[in-house]
Amino acid sequence: TDELCASAAEMEAEIFRRAQQIQEVNNQLRIELEARKRAEETFQALVRSIVNAGEAFFRSLVLELVKSLRVHYAFIGCVLPDNPGRVRTIAVCVNGTIAENFEYDLADTPCADVLHQQTCFVPRNVQQLFPKDQLLADMGIDAYFGKALRGAEGKPLGLIAALHDQPMEETELVNTIMVLAAERTVVEIERLRSETAMREALATLDATRDGVFIFDPQTLRFSYVNEGAVQQVGYSREELLRMTPLDIKPVFDEPRF
Repeated sequence: TDELCASAAEMEAEIFRRAQQIQEVNNQLRIELEARKRAEETFQALVRSIVNAGEAFFRSLVLELVKSLRVHYAFIGCVLPDNPGRVRTIAVCVNGTIAENFEYDLADTPCADVLHQQTCFVPRNVQQLFPKDQLLADMGIDAYFGKALRGAEGKPLGLIAALHDQPMEETELVNTIMVLAAERTVVEIERLRSETAMREALATLDATRDGVFIFDPQTLRFSYVNEGAVQQVGYSREELLRMTPLDIKPVFDEPRF
């Protein structure tokens, strides 16, 4: 009987211990979910305040990051295509004001750690960890938080960073805001680069003397024609963009084409 009572007591204690563990896990999950929700709500507020695109978007984003994270500095930088060891900023905010862009070498900087490790957070004394980074000293930086910007194929595009002249606390809210800001920045960088590549490709097509016709496979309507095409068929560019190949070659019908 004594053994049964002891066994029952041990089992009760084990059940109580397991219940406490489950409760602790549930509490942690609740805290994380609430922090994520607050971060998303905060970032959505940031996004709603940023109605621009392109370079104006980047400037607006660093302004809002400085404001929402309560830091003195924030910037977005891109790795130079012809020199992966160097970064050029595309937006810089200093104390709530947009500052001039600049270039710097990655060697011996926390930014290099960002690109290698995806994230670099130094809550205080960052200058002691990176004594060769003169820029940190010149700016009087004590805390640093950077997130890598990676493209669809995982290629490093650059980084986004928040810096402060006082210690910085890494809360779930701050971390999530930085993650969401990095994701949105990647989308905008890749969109701009895609548009640039398209403009360059179309400029090349415009320069050729051969007629180039591009049409929508669903509607068959021309979506692009170059000057060579205009000269070849005798219609204006505006007229051609309202036409299909069937209008030029009426001997074809849609199924045969």
